[in-house]
Amino acid sequence: MGLWKQYADEYALTEDEVWKVYSDCITHYFEDGISGNESLVTVTMIIRDFEKEGLARRKKYLQNAADYLNDKYGEHTFELEITDTYSNMYEYLSDRQNILTRLQNAIREAGVEPGIIPIRGGTDGCALTFRGLPCPNLSTGYYNGHGPNELAVVEYMEKTVEILVNTASIRGTVL
Repeated sequence: MGLWKQYADEYALTEDEVWKVYSDCITHYFEDGISGNESLVTVTMIIRDFEKEGLARRKKYLQNAADYLNDKYGEHTFELEITDTYSNMYEYLSDRQNILTRLQNAIREAGVEPGIIPIRGGTDGCALTFRGLPCPNLSTGYYNGHGPNELAVVEYMEKTVEILVNTASIRGTVL
């Protein structure tokens, strides 16, 4: 990663840009994997941002890095392939406040005060939302997700079922 660091140093990629915090929500560049041999190295990265413009800026930064390094070390020394896997579902839901209102009412009806926490995407719900089936993520009563200490609380799972039943039974609002 010495060449990457050289580019980052020359173009002042600050630590705040690498790991940016928005109201306790982290956006970042994340090295997900690295493999290689004497003739080829592949680095897989995940870039995350809560805003479409921020994600575009991060993609442009990576493209500029590849261009810079190719100019410096020869054409095709570095290749960059960017694949969009999902977007922030807020882009879809922001124009459909009735969905969020309906969900918040169902949560309150279950005796719980709703909390809205930004999620960058990457969930089944996000994929379905962008295919036209709105699926805001709901808590399923688990904590420490995707880690060795993940756990679920049965009472919270039961409360989620109550919220889902409430959501399905609210009349007058069409999703």
